[in-house]
Amino acid sequence: MAPIGLIESSLRHGQQTLLLSRVRTRHLLSLLEKLDGCGYAGLDVFGGATFEVALEHLGEDPFERLRAIRARTKTPLVGLIRGQALVGYRPLPDDAVDRFVALTAECGLDVFRCFDPLNDARNLAQVAVAVLAAGKHPEGTLVYTESPVHSVESFLALGSELATLGYRSLCLFDPAGLLGAGSARALVEGLRERTKLPVSVHCATITGQASFAYLAAAEAGAQNLDVCLSPLAGGASLPSTEGVYAALSGTGLQPRLDERRVLAAAAALDELMPLYEAIADPSGWQYDSSTLRTQLAPSVLEHLRWECESQGAQGKLPAVLEEIPRVRAEMGYPPLITPIAQVVVTQAVANVASGQRYLTVAEEVKDYFLGLFGQPPGAVDPEIQKLVIGEEEPITVRPADVLEPALEGARRTLARQGWPEATDSQLLSFLLFPEATSALLRGEARVERLGDEPDPAPPPPPPAALVDGGHLSQPVGDA
Repeated sequence: MAPIGLIESSLRHGQQTLLLSRVRTRHLLSLLEKLDGCGYAGLDVFGGATFEVALEHLGEDPFERLRAIRARTKTPLVGLIRGQALVGYRPLPDDAVDRFVALTAECGLDVFRCFDPLNDARNLAQVAVAVLAAGKHPEGTLVYTESPVHSVESFLALGSELATLGYRSLCLFDPAGLLGAGSARALVEGLRERTKLPVSVHCATITGQASFAYLAAAEAGAQNLDVCLSPLAGGASLPSTEGVYAALSGTGLQPRLDERRVLAAAAALDELMPLYEAIADPSGWQYDSSTLRTQLAPSVLEHLRWECESQGAQGKLPAVLEEIPRVRAEMGYPPLITPIAQVVVTQAVANVASGQRYLTVAEEVKDYFLGLFGQPPGAVDPEIQKLVIGEEEPITVRPADVLEPALEGARRTLARQGWPEATDSQLLSFLLFPEATSALLRGEARVERLGDEPDPAPPPPPPAALVDGGHLSQPVGDA
């Protein structure tokens, strides 16, 4: 057995799951001073919800944040990319994917950990091409879930397909903590044997299985395990760095970490935690075995509660929880991961709230049945599909194949709003999150003040060259 590598995820995944991605860049940089030189295989620092939150709630440019992190460490930097959707929620045209990857590589990201919410490999093809063109490392990611259409063999087949697309390593990604020791062992051994690629494992601790899954995966030959420093470990997050290191000490798998430096980093993070106590949800650190039944990660449960309130179904949560697996089956058993989990939950709540199934259908649900998110893992219910989309024909090609190039249209829209010289980072941020980016450009981002910060400065005046008689125009799409 060879020493296992550890990927430190408190800088992204840990703070995303437990602190709503709200940790300030200056605090991340102070932690990097402790983490650099610890011996980690990588630092998970980019992507997921942290990109959107940086724009909307921190008033920061996510690309500049990445540049600042890169300047502080020599450790390989890892980012989580939602395939053709990048860090957003819908597949984007290839021109956006190519430029986003190129810019992110320029800013210092080394490993692009790419997944598709439906495990549709077609949505992972272009991003692999772009990452390789940028001279960086693409890591194909398999979203672990359980259903009648998912099996060890189906995941091994997906891994083989990702290897064919040019991915140079694989990651078994389990955000709901569903992975048991037996499945972890079978999948790691099978993926290594079939693809000859290194395999990393990411498993949430919420169900209590992660430690067993990690040991089985490590013994089966996994190259890396994702961990978090103890102040941001456990519950909806990942196993603690210190705990995994201690558990494997004295074995052939013992990670090559500087334990003293790791403990110093954990202590430094612990000192920062009181600054974020107003947004920290204590329930995030708790175990919840019900996830084994519902397969709903904590972030999805928050969306479920919000949907119940907005649709007047607050007292019908038990019925909604029974409806969710029924809707999931009708939609071809997609993994319940963002954004598809929210699509399933929204429809389940609507079915229960109205008292008539599919009486109300969200646009995202229609798009799902039209194939605009990708190909579901299993066959959708044909009667439900007809009920939702009527006589429209679902596409059978890759979703991006029906999209027009987007960058020049977004550039023209920004110019009409008064920013004709928008940078590539502003352009891409606008394409992904137009409202949040426009607010940031206008100096109107909703920055939440911490206890150690002064009141925010007044926003700068808007640029003089604006259309519509000097008034800011709203974002509009090009014809």
